[in-house]
Order: sequence, then C-alpha cells, then structure tokens
Amino acid sequence: WITMVTTASLGPRLLRRRLVLWSCWQPVHRHFAGHNKWSKIKRKKAANDVARSALFSKAARAIISASRACGGDTTNLRLQSAIAHARSVQLPKDRIEEAIRKHEQTKDQGGADLLNLRYDAMMSFGGTKVACLITALSENRNRTASNVRAAIHKSGGEMLATAAHDYLFSHVGMVLFEKVSEVDDDRLFECAMEAGATDVDIEDDTAVITCEPEDLWPMVQALKDSQLEPTEFDHRYVLADPQLSVPLSEEGKERLEIFMEKMDEDEDVSRVFHNAITATTDP
Repeated sequence: WITMVTTASLGPRLLRRRLVLWSCWQPVHRHFAGHNKWSKIKRKKAANDVARSALFSKAARAIISASRACGGDTTNLRLQSAIAHARSVQLPKDRIEEAIRKHEQTKDQGGADLLNLRYDAMMSFGGTKVACLITALSENRNRTASNVRAAIHKSGGEMLATAAHDYLFSHVGMVLFEKVSEVDDDRLFECAMEAGATDVDIEDDTAVITCEPEDLWPMVQALKDSQLEPTEFDHRYVLADPQLSVPLSEEGKERLEIFMEKMDEDEDVSRVFHNAITATTDP
C-alpha cells in the first residue's frame, strides 16, 4: 500500500525506477511496535477471517463488474485482469466462474450496476498528516460513502473533495511480471518500450512496467502477442513525486495499520493509496 520511488538516469527517454510494491501486487509483511505486542497480534489474527472474507468479496465483485462490461467474454483484457487478481488472492475456482456468469443477471435478480467510486482524505497518524486516496466498487453509493466517511473520522481524518489529491498522485497503467528470470529481459524491455511504456523496472526476479492509463490494454495485448504473459495488470495510483512522501513514527505506523485493517474489512473498498513511508528502503 505504499510506493517509494528512487530514480537514476538511463538516458533521455527513460527512467528506471525502484519500487516498493503495493500489497495488491504481493503480500506486505507488517510489523507491530510497542510493549503490548501480543494483544495486537491477537487482535490482528481475529480480524484476519473478516478481512479474508472481504478480500474474496472484493475480488468477486471486480470480476462481476468486468464481466458485465464485456458480456462475459473471457478474452477481454479487463476481465482477464480481474480474474488474475482473484487467483492471486486464492479465490476458489467455482467462485470465479460464478462471478463471470453473473453478467447474465438482471436487476430484478440482484444484478445492480456497480459504480467505481473515489474518496480523498487527509489523515493524521502520530501527528503526521497523510494523504489517502481510496477507491471503491459498490452498487450503493450512499452506503459506501457513509461507511468510508465514518472510518476516516474515527481514525482522526477528514474527507476532502474528490480529486483533492490529484496533485499528489498520478493515475497510471501498471503491468507486473514475476519470475522474470524465465523470460528474456531485453525482449521484455524492448517490447514494453515499443508498446508505449513510460517506465520499466527489472529488479531481482520481478519486473514492473508503467504506462499511461489509456495505453494499458494495448500494451498488455502487445506483450501477450509476443508470448510474454504478465502476472497481473491494472490501473493504479502512484506518487507524482517521491519527495511528497512522509515518514511516520512507530505510533503513526501502528495507527495507519489499524486504519488499513478497517479498509480491508469493508467489502466496498477496493484499494487505498497513501504517501506515508512505512518500510525502510535502500537510498
């Protein structure tokens, strides 16, 4: 759930970025601080079942939304993206198939339209102001807004006007490759750049390709046509400038952790992006 970026010049047309990936790409290992560690671990364990159930519901809902948009066409890249994410969180195969079929439901059968929603908030964690951008997918705008607003207020934050954080975050297309050692790095790099990538990062055994939002689906298709199969691909928000990130104290990290758990447990909330630094990275 955070993105830290450092850049080094690789030429006039490209910056290679080192990214700390969001938890929506891969699991984040969270660490508690303070003297009452055991009680916090028990609290987190008790919340895990609720969060996991919500995670499954979110993944299924994303498939339903994408399936309705394309009429259940499994060759559609948006639907493939939703299915890939569902598999990454281990949503059972029967639930994936059921979600795809729900594009056939009428409104009388529970097939209400799913709305893409966004909420901007300014939080205070341990005395530090943290900008949060929350995305949601819901059939009930009023319920979702009420629940998100309540969670923000209880966590000491305030809801802002939608798009208030546009100066902080950039909307991008992002493609993830795992086990990059199994593919030709140079071919991956060249294909991505030819397809319109703005950044390519290949580090360790992972590659992250960034592009303009409107270029995501054509880029993924170009990669697939070149026999390069991405692990996941979707639209994301990243910090427009790494200098806009803010460090947190141990207390601040703990309060952010609690807020993120609340968001995890809300079935309408898709993702939370913020500008807080919660992990140590190489300079």
